Amino acid sequence: MEELDLPGKYQTIIVPSHSFQLIIELEDAAKVMRRFYKHLERGGTLIMPFKILYTGEDDQPIAPEDWWLMVEKENPADGALVQRWIRYRYDIDNQLEHTEDRYDVLREGEVIASQYHARSPATRWYTQEQATELYKQAGFTNIRVTHELTNEPALEGDTLFCVFGSR
Repeated sequence: MEELDLPGKYQTIIVPSHSFQLIIELEDAAKVMRRFYKHLERGGTLIMPFKILYTGEDDQPIAPEDWWLMVEKENPADGALVQRWIRYRYDIDNQLEHTEDRYDVLREGEVIASQYHARSPATRWYTQEQATELYKQAGFTNIRVTHELTNEPALEGDTLFCVFGSR
């Protein structure tokens, strides 16, 4: 997204799966928004989902010390068990998430291989107001925020929402 430079213009640009939130620096995010704007035809629409990663709810620890098992599957080819463990922490003041992932392969209960991946920071979150302001600063008009992945207007407390804006 940071280097988007295509020869054409488009009626619609859809950025899937909150991937815009992988852009950590606010200055870079503003540049990407201008690139999207430049790549749209007049009247074209940019659509992006956003997710607030930390809401302050009790079930969301700021800095969990322990790993937790996210998923495990058996490899049908050899019967090995593959596990994905995660832990994360939040920088609330800067709206950043830091993540760690560990992938273990087990055979007969013993770990035979393991990989570790960390991203610090990994993702940035935006409120509905902040996301709307990103659109406005890039020149978008007719901005609307929808509830989750629907076409219904967003609710004030929505932590999953989509933003639509027109060139």
